[in-house]
Amino acid sequence: MALEITPAVKIPVQGMNVERVGTSDTEPFRDAKVPMVDFHGLTNATWPILHTIDDQFSKVDIDAYKATYRFLAIYLKYLDENLAPAGSAIGGLK
Repeated sequence: MALEITPAVKIPVQGMNVERVGTSDTEPFRDAKVPMVDFHGLTNATWPILHTIDDQFSKVDIDAYKATYRFLAIYLKYLDENLAPAGSAIGGLK
């Protein structure tokens, strides 16, 4: 679903399956059978620094970080408006 809104927000998003190559902060949720989605900014070039001495905030691309924040805010709004059943506790949050 995230890919559905990328043309409208003009922020590039690509899918990358990291399930078999590492762990994520979402693992405890998956283990507890809590639905989750995992967004990250890893690429083939940045993957090797994950969880190493070079994995530091100073290496973060701030413009990409801000674009990700904007995308996620729009994506969460899209989910709220399109997935929550009418009348549910989360439906209609604006």
